[in-house]
Amino acid sequence: MTKQLEKDIYQLKIGALVRNEFDRLISNNLLSAEMIQHLLDEKYAKLTFDVNYPILKKLIRINPLLN
Repeated sequence: MTKQLEKDIYQLKIGALVRNEFDRLISNNLLSAEMIQHLLDEKYAKLTFDVNYPILKKLIRINPLLN
């Protein structure tokens, strides 16, 4: 890790750091299917991160209505 990257990381707010790290993990396919299921689970999030909501949220694609 370069000194500049290290400095940038220390200056990031925790939310931005987490978001950036999740973007990296997802874009590089580094999360297993099992871990994704854990991160979708509210109980896992509470026990692991002490938050009252799941870390990931499943999105449902809806096709737009055609005229």
